[in-house]
Amino acid sequence: MMGLTLKLAGMVFVVGSSLCYARECSNALELRMIQLRQLYSILIQLKSELKYMNSTLPECFHNLSCHIEEPFAKWMNQLALSMENERNKSFDVIWSEKLGCLYEDSVLEDKDIELLKELKDKLGTADADAGIKAIDYVLVRLEENRDFLKNEIRGKQKVTLSISLFAGFMVVILLM
Repeated sequence: MMGLTLKLAGMVFVVGSSLCYARECSNALELRMIQLRQLYSILIQLKSELKYMNSTLPECFHNLSCHIEEPFAKWMNQLALSMENERNKSFDVIWSEKLGCLYEDSVLEDKDIELLKELKDKLGTADADAGIKAIDYVLVRLEENRDFLKNEIRGKQKVTLSISLFAGFMVVILLM
C-alpha cells in the first residue's frame, strides 16, 4: 500500500514539474511581448523628446532612463553617460556598443535588436528629421514583430504545454 502511494505521489510530481516547465516557457514568451511593448513606448517617447522638446540625445536618454523600467533604463543611462564622457567616439560606435546591454539583459531576440541598429546612422546626425523618420520606420517594424508574436504566442504555448504533458506522462509510464 505504501509503495502504491509513493508511486502515485511520484507521478503527480513528475506531471506537475512538466506543467511548471511549460508555464516557464510561456512566461518567457509573454515577457518578450511586454519588452517589445516597452521598447515601442520608449521609441515614441524618444521621438517626442527630439521633435517637440528639441532636446539633445544625451538629455533625451537621461530623461528616459529616469522614467522607464529595466533593462531599458540601464541601457538609456549608459548611452547618456557614454555620450557625455566619451566625446571622442562617434554616436554610431557608442550606439552599437551599448546595444550589447540589451542582448545581455533583455529577452528580446536578435531580430528585435537588429531594428535598433538601423538607428545608429540616422540618430546621431544634425538632421533631426532624418532621425525622427528613422524612428518611425523602426516603430512600424516593431509593431509588425509584436503582431507576429501575438499571433504566434498562443500556438507556441499550446505546443509547449502538449509536449511537456506528453513528456511527463511518458516518464510516468516508464516508471510504472
